[in-house]
Amino acid sequence: MDEILDRAWLAPSRYCLVNADKTLSVNKSFEVFKALREYFKEKYKLY
Repeated sequence: MDEILDRAWLAPSRYCLVNADKTLSVNKSFEVFKALREYFKEKYKLY
């Protein structure tokens, strides 16, 4: 588990989306990833 956590990373698969809402989807995806990062940092005591 330590090795997986040490080497794992999260990133949106596409952050240059082409859609009608322009950057709203991109901004939302980064908000979700920030929340996930905080969740995993707390759960696994990563600092």
